[in-house]
Amino acid sequence: MSAWDHRIVKTVDDDGIVRYGIHEVHYDRERRVTMYTSTPTQACTNTWELRGDCVGDADGNPTDADAVASLRKQLQWMLEALEKPMVPGALIGALSDEEDEEEDEEEEEEEKEKELKELENKRAGENKDHE
Repeated sequence: MSAWDHRIVKTVDDDGIVRYGIHEVHYDRERRVTMYTSTPTQACTNTWELRGDCVGDADGNPTDADAVASLRKQLQWMLEALEKPMVPGALIGALSDEEDEEEDEEEEEEEKEKELKELENKRAGENKDHE
């Protein structure tokens, strides 16, 4: 399982132009930088991403206030990146958007498996209590 946060990444393109951007930077278990997203991070959200983190309306649907709270949280993470050491992009590989999505899917799958195991353990404990 990897960890990530927002960091400033400094890259140099083929024309020699130095670019700075706030990217998602991924780490290994020892907190060494392993890769970063190929495009800088955008502050954006959608109702699918908000479902687990929102207060929601009477039907449990995300509200505009939930979206604003999510955007505020993302911007706070980006501002925190300004206080951290810069990551030189030339030393590590950029993670393509497709690879980033695959990694997100793998993390979601790991989370689902973890929740399933917790549920199975809970049920096993309940069955023991009834014996």
